[in-house]
Parts: sequence; structure tokens; C-alpha cells
Amino acid sequence: MRVLAIALFLHFLSRHLGYALRDGWAQYEAEHIKNILAIDEHPIRSLLSGSVSAVVLRNQVSRAVVKKVLHNLDEELEIPLERVTRYTLYGTTVHNFMQRGSQGYSEYFNVSVPTAESKLKRAFQGIDGKENPQSRFYSGIQDLANNFSVVSIAREPDGSRYSPGVIRIHPVGDSFPTHFDSLHADEWDKVRWKSRCPATKSASHVTGTPRTAQFSISRFSHQLGGIMLLQSAGASADTPSSETVVYQYDYRKGLLGNCRLMGRSHIVGVNFQGFKTILARNKIPKHVISLRPGDMYLFNANNVHQVLPVKGERPRVVFAAFLALNLDAKEIAVWS
Repeated sequence: MRVLAIALFLHFLSRHLGYALRDGWAQYEAEHIKNILAIDEHPIRSLLSGSVSAVVLRNQVSRAVVKKVLHNLDEELEIPLERVTRYTLYGTTVHNFMQRGSQGYSEYFNVSVPTAESKLKRAFQGIDGKENPQSRFYSGIQDLANNFSVVSIAREPDGSRYSPGVIRIHPVGDSFPTHFDSLHADEWDKVRWKSRCPATKSASHVTGTPRTAQFSISRFSHQLGGIMLLQSAGASADTPSSETVVYQYDYRKGLLGNCRLMGRSHIVGVNFQGFKTILARNKIPKHVISLRPGDMYLFNANNVHQVLPVKGERPRVVFAAFLALNLDAKEIAVWS
């Protein structure tokens, strides 16, 4: 009876007060941000500290808006959305250009970003400003910042804008391996090289300047990830979709220099092999984030996480962006 009472109480906290405790780790979840701010006036900082796994905001855009976006994408893509069989980016991400030096820098800001901005406008065409998924995404972040942070699209010192986000299309079966995201991922190779870990090769980014240094967002120490689900893979629009597993494990706390863990750096993150062994030994808490279309969530991308395989009848579609910030969270620069 006592166990049932506790379970009902925790369900009440989750549904009405924006708080849930799973595996000894807190998660904030609510439709109205005021419910989260009532229990934590600094939810962004709580994500950064690792005390909270994720902030999940339910029903941020309506089913009608989601349907309109999917219709627009169908009109824009070379093939119907339902027939997409390869991981597809509708827009751009900066890490594809970071390894190409000054040429990549120029191409990203002068060509790729303007093209991506036009694509996003077409994807959200015909949707009122307040209901626009990109607008709701940004206003959700601003509201969670609770007047303690300035939230804006990331810019270079000369005013050049980063892409405000990207639409990701994950076909059935697609997934991302266990990994972390960071603008300082080159630190992984550098520390392992200094520690003389096997199979670590010397390279310019290991012994010299990090590959992200040319981009001003690298001045930020921490990174959050943000996702808004536009289409789940289930047969029904209301079918919950298990998106991401987040582990209570910041990569800087025990992974750097661990020669027993194999990892491959990809400039803005590291994909792991053998992380299951660390999980088994340390009993690390984890949370599975499940969404319905119109929901969004923020999580600490510096924590180890994985994107689960898409299971269902159609691609998973999300609007996504990263948030660059320091521990004081006074400035939040959003980019993709």
C-alpha cells in the first residue's frame, strides 16, 4: 500500500508540478513552464550541473501545426517524406565545415547558412509566428532561462549568423551510437595521446590548435542539446516515441584518458565503443526520453547519451539545435 501511495505521489509531481524522480535522478516534465519554474528557478543551470537529466516540455505546438510542417516537407523534399531511407538533414550543421579550415568557414556562413534559413522558412511556411516550431523552440528556451540568460542565435564577431537549427529525418532503423557532444571534443584525442593510449595517432588537432577554434562558439565551455519532435515512427500520431537515453555521466569526469574505452572523435563529439562495460561496473543512472509530436526537450549534451533506433512504419522527424553556454548560463547561443 505504501509503495502504491509513493508511486501515485510521484505521478502527481510529474504531471502537475513538473518533477519526476527516476533511478535516483531528477527529470523536469510539464506542459506549462511555470510548473517547472515553481520548483526550480534555474532549470538550465540544473541541467549543466547534472542534477537534472532533461527538461521535457509537452504539447509545445499543436497537431495541426505538425501536420502542416510535414506537408511542407513533402513538398520540398525530392522524394515523399515517408519514402526517405537515408539519414537526411534539411538545413545545415557547422561541424560538416569545421575540418575544412578557412574555406569551410567561409562556405558555412556565406552559402550554407543562408540556404538553410530559406529551407526552414519554407518548412514552416503558413504557420503563425507564435505557433511556428522554431519560434516555440526559442521561446521555450528563453522562458526556461527565467530572465537569467540572454538567448539568441549564435553569431561571429563580424555579425555572421549561425544556422538557427536543422530538421533531421531519421529513417526506420537509424540510430546514433553512445556518444557525447562537445565543441571541445578534440580534448579527447589530446588527452589520450598524452596518456599514450593505444591506437591514438598524432595529428595537428592533437598537438596544436583545436579544429573548432576558428568558430567563436568554441569560447563556450558547455553544451546542451534541444529537440522538438515533429513526427514519430509509430502508426499513430499519438504514439510515444522513445528518442534518447541520457546517462548521468559527464565525459570530463572519468572518461578522458581512460585507455580501456575506445572512442572516435568527430570534431564536435566522440562516439564510443565499449561503454556498456563502464555501465555494468558503475551502475550509472539513465533516463529514456519519450516524446509525442509537438513535445520538446533539453538535455546536457556533455553527458554520455545515445539516440535509439527508429522502430515503426515511417521516419522520425525532429527540429534540433545545440545551445552553447558557460556554467553561469548568462548567455545562451543557439546553433546547428
